[in-house]
Amino acid sequence: MGFGTVASRAGSVAERSRQGVGDRAPEITLFFSTVVRAAPLLRGGELVRLDWKRKQVLRRTPMAPLDSSLRDGNPRGNARGGRGIWVTPESVLAAAYDGIKIFDHDLNQQREVSNGLLAGLHEVLMTAPGRLWVTATALDAALEIELENGSAARAYWPREVPAFQEAFGVRPATIDKTADQRAAFLGRYSAQYPGHLHLNAVARWRGATLALLNRFGAVVDLDQHAVVVHDDALRGAHNLVVCGDTVVICATHDRSVRIYDLSSGRLERVYSLSDYEVIAAASPAPRPGRRLAHRQARAAPPVLATPLFVRGLDVLPGLLFVGYSPASIACIDVGTGELIDHYRYSDDIRVCVHGLRVSTSGPR
Repeated sequence: MGFGTVASRAGSVAERSRQGVGDRAPEITLFFSTVVRAAPLLRGGELVRLDWKRKQVLRRTPMAPLDSSLRDGNPRGNARGGRGIWVTPESVLAAAYDGIKIFDHDLNQQREVSNGLLAGLHEVLMTAPGRLWVTATALDAALEIELENGSAARAYWPREVPAFQEAFGVRPATIDKTADQRAAFLGRYSAQYPGHLHLNAVARWRGATLALLNRFGAVVDLDQHAVVVHDDALRGAHNLVVCGDTVVICATHDRSVRIYDLSSGRLERVYSLSDYEVIAAASPAPRPGRRLAHRQARAAPPVLATPLFVRGLDVLPGLLFVGYSPASIACIDVGTGELIDHYRYSDDIRVCVHGLRVSTSGPR
């Protein structure tokens, strides 16, 4: 589905957000994962199945690292909770810090998949039966793994690409790819690693694999070694959903969802969550200079938890589903910018949405 060329702003949507909320919510099941900042690892998040229309939690199950012996001194999130999600007709695949957990739709766990390079997983993407692209964010790698045994069929290491080294001023990481790296990066903030890209999402477009480099606010083509989108507002961003020749991204610290044309890299539209009165009223304002501090002091430990931390995204025809903190989900009309519906799972600012997928019998 393509969005076409639309206006650069959603306009004044605060008034519209009070009208018709919930009237047009589709009959869908929504799966989302959470991270609980500063929680013990074994209580650091969940995988949730939600009846969106009725706002009824149908199932939930804890999400923790596959290796229960891991210890993590970084309170922000790191090894806690669930990450990216993919839904097939038979299964729900949910990323934990160090591997993939495979469930049936009632969230009964069937099995686990991992290998020594699955460290700091974020978003996932299935493009072929039995294979799953995962972002090993701690290693700045994108790996296509075999779900049967966890082995890597393909891998991208963008820090080893001269074009990206020149574009972003980074050097190759010193990673032993034959060693088990799953515990090597725990307890430290990724910003403390020189040249870290924070590759946290992948997508496919015109046969190429795209990746989001969170630290530099860039979407890159991993096959052509080209920068496709570069926007300072995307520093710290999450999620890539390709719709035709456009890509939808959560501009996390900008508190917005942004749509870009992939052919030109041009910004097409912005949906600012703070424009919606019902969302803004329940989300305290950030401290002055929060985004500037995030960009200028990358080596400093980030704030533990912030309201309207925008992460978690899926798209149905004409609808955006987006997660934000405290753990909540909004449904937005793509064409009008209207807030169609919203749901709050927790009032605790430490509880954050991470992965999000919708399932419906209608067209995708």
